[in-house]
Amino acid sequence: MKIRYPGVLLAILGVSLAPLPALAASRVAGPSSRPGGSPPSRRFALVRVSGRVLGPHDAPVAGAFIQVADGVSSAISGPDGRFELQARLSEGRTLIVTAVGFETARVLVSRAATIVLAPLPTYRPAIIPPPYRRAAADSRVFDTQVAAAYRTRYQSFASNGKGVSGWADNEFGIDARYRAANWVFGLAGFRNKVPFTIAGLSPQPSSAPEIEQSAWSLSAGHVFSVAHLEFLPQLVLSNRYSVPSSSGTPWTGTPLDFSQTRLAGDVAFDVGYRLGPVVAILHGARSFAEATSLSGAPYPATDVGMNEAGIDLGYTIMPGLKVDLSYLRT
Repeated sequence: MKIRYPGVLLAILGVSLAPLPALAASRVAGPSSRPGGSPPSRRFALVRVSGRVLGPHDAPVAGAFIQVADGVSSAISGPDGRFELQARLSEGRTLIVTAVGFETARVLVSRAATIVLAPLPTYRPAIIPPPYRRAAADSRVFDTQVAAAYRTRYQSFASNGKGVSGWADNEFGIDARYRAANWVFGLAGFRNKVPFTIAGLSPQPSSAPEIEQSAWSLSAGHVFSVAHLEFLPQLVLSNRYSVPSSSGTPWTGTPLDFSQTRLAGDVAFDVGYRLGPVVAILHGARSFAEATSLSGAPYPATDVGMNEAGIDLGYTIMPGLKVDLSYLRT
């Protein structure tokens, strides 16, 4: 094909191709020519975020879910509480951390090295024991315990037509008791000094004879309850020793002038009531078998049956320990 007007063609091409260098230059410059634009390589770059999730007392929290706020990057903490994720710079700068049993935490990425979670408040319902069980336990009178007792005891005897009587206002005793179900087993002992007055003796000695006494006993019985009272019938084996307090004791003409030993079997019956820490017990006992021996007496011993009755007031200092004040008449 023959071009008849080359000048006109060149002119047309010159006009149409003139913008090409500028357009190419603009494509090479790219985003730098855009006001306020960011380079794509920086906008979509990935950064590494790592740290550790802990609970109270620096215990690691496993299975915690860590997610970038306003983003899609996330991770789960391992058994040691450590995690690692990669996030884009275009995503948020805050991590949201959740775990079962802990409050949700929002932490800046710059502080993700150690994330401490607070535990959720725990609902713990109050456990209230049934009132009737507590009342039943508090109403037990003859329970397992050790008691120290201070007692006053009035004693009177009759022998060979002469009556002797006296107050032991200085008696100290120890009572230990063990309860298994409704069976009660006891071990008790006491010691006192009794100044006796004598009836039927003429002339009367210028001073009352004193007798030192000590005793121990073993007991066993079964408890039953009626109308808030506890009843304890029991069998008792007792051994009692009596000696004149000094060689200057006036002659009374009774077995009190000689050392004596009495081994006896008794039937006892106690009735008790408890009001808080205070316990009141009515006590009664009667001998059904006894053997008495005298040392140095010019006549053989005569076995004497003994009866005993009284009241005991006790105060429980702490479970298993009680203090008693008693009045007994023998």
